[in-house]
Amino acid sequence: MRIKLTKRAFYAVLISIAAVIFLAAAYYSTDKSRTYVVKDVIDGDTILLEDMPYTLRYIGVDAPETLRDDSPGDPFGAASTQFNRSLVEGRAVRVEFDKEKYDRFGRMLGYVFVDDKFVNELIVGSGLARVMRIKPNEKHFERLLNAETLAKRDKKGIWGNVAELKLLPANQKFLIKLEDAGNYIGQRVVVRGVIADGIKKEKVLVLNMEGGMEVVIFKGSWGDFSFFGIEPLTYYMNKNVEVIGRVSVYHSRPQIIVRHPIALRLLE
Repeated sequence: MRIKLTKRAFYAVLISIAAVIFLAAAYYSTDKSRTYVVKDVIDGDTILLEDMPYTLRYIGVDAPETLRDDSPGDPFGAASTQFNRSLVEGRAVRVEFDKEKYDRFGRMLGYVFVDDKFVNELIVGSGLARVMRIKPNEKHFERLLNAETLAKRDKKGIWGNVAELKLLPANQKFLIKLEDAGNYIGQRVVVRGVIADGIKKEKVLVLNMEGGMEVVIFKGSWGDFSFFGIEPLTYYMNKNVEVIGRVSVYHSRPQIIVRHPIALRLLE
C-alpha cells in the first residue's frame, strides 16, 4: 500500500530529518577544536565561556566539589577551583573535543589548552583532581592517568595524608540527621554516624550506617582507597564517620556514592 503525503506533511518530514541530523552532528562533533575566552571558573573541572549558554566540563577530570550556598564543599575543593582560575580565567583557551561533545546534562565536554599548556593534565598532576574515565571520550586518558600516577607518587593534594584532613566548618549547615536522608534526594549533604555492617560484591561495596543509609563505593574507585591502605569493610567498620555527597535512592534506601576517601572520613 502506497502512502501519499501532502506537501505540508512532506516538508514536515524533511524538517524532522534535518533536525535529527543537526542534533547528531552537535552531539558527535566533527570539530577538532575551537578557541574561546573563559568568562568564569565554576570549580576545578568546570568553566563558563563567553557568548556560550552552557558550561564546559573538563574531560577526564573529577575535581573535589566547591562550597556553595546550596552545597557542602569537599577538602581541596577551594584549592582546585583557585588553581583552575589562575590558569584560565579571562584568558583565550583552545578547547579540543573528543567523540562526544556534550554530556547528558547539556554541558560541553573538552580538553582545555592555554599557551600550549594542557589544563586538564595540570590540575590532575597537581593532585587537585582524580582521573575519571567515561567512554567514548578517551583520547588523552593515558596522559591524564600518568599525571595522576605522578601526583600519587609525590603525595600531592588529595593523595596526601587523608587522616590529617580537617573538617570544614562551613559544611556544618549542611549536616543532616541520618533518619532524614530520604528527604534530601538529589541534594549534596553531610551526614555523620556509625558504620554498622557492610557487604562486598563483584562490582560494588556497600557500607550500612546505623539509621538506614548506605555508603556505596563502586569497583572503579576501590583503587583510590587501597592507595591509602584502606580496606573499607575493616577500616570503617563500627567507626563513627563523616560522609559528604549527593543523596540518591536505591531499592527505597537512601545512599551516597563515594569515589575517594576525602568524602568518607573517620571522626575522632
